[in-house]
Amino acid sequence: MLYIYLTLIVLFWIIIGCLLYKYYNYIELYFSDPSNYRNYRLGDMLTAGKDITGNPMGIKYHLKYYPNSIVDKYYKKETKPNNFDLIFDIVKNYKLDKLPTIEDVIVHLRIGDVIEYSRFSVDEHLEDYMDYNTTNFGTYGGLGNYVKPYKYYKDIIDKYKLPKNIIIKAGGCVCDKNIKGKEYVEKIKKFFENNGFKVEYDEKNNLNPDDDFVYMCNAKYFIKSGGGFSRLIGQMVEKNSCTVCTI
Repeated sequence: MLYIYLTLIVLFWIIIGCLLYKYYNYIELYFSDPSNYRNYRLGDMLTAGKDITGNPMGIKYHLKYYPNSIVDKYYKKETKPNNFDLIFDIVKNYKLDKLPTIEDVIVHLRIGDVIEYSRFSVDEHLEDYMDYNTTNFGTYGGLGNYVKPYKYYKDIIDKYKLPKNIIIKAGGCVCDKNIKGKEYVEKIKKFFENNGFKVEYDEKNNLNPDDDFVYMCNAKYFIKSGGGFSRLIGQMVEKNSCTVCTI
């Protein structure tokens, strides 16, 4: 009987250990400072499945810590993600002082955790396409190229006759550091300048993801990065009968 009890106790702690390992990132994030939109995940909350929207950092977390956000406005009218007509309506009724013009090309760069925690250097990311699951995120997973290389942008500018004014919007989530992200943005900025474009980028204007989201959704020309946030913006741009540059 003692043997059975000891076995059950060992199994109990093994299960607890496995759960802590599996959900360590969520536990750490849940108890971290949510201010300055650090843990705000607009794209995930509006388009992802229940495994993301229903986890500890999901919808309930966002409604608690980010009241009056786009996510909050959405779920006051809807119970499930992927209502693109509602998202579009929120975007069209969102007030911004300034929107892109017909002479602007809006470029979204996905930085944050996907590059900061990568085991590869910025130059290696710029050299070729890399899937998200090859960049060593511990318990993070999922396929998809988030950080685009030079060739992605070269193929786009060769394919499209674009206006010569580039406006870069860059952001990420669940990441306090931004060392590699800054390097990546600067090198992409230099790339466009070397190809004859005038480039505007103000890091201070990339602090509110709702403002940035709506601004980019109103782009006449939009170059997306990887990830659900950028993909959702592209869908809004297309619903607005404007151009999402693809290869």
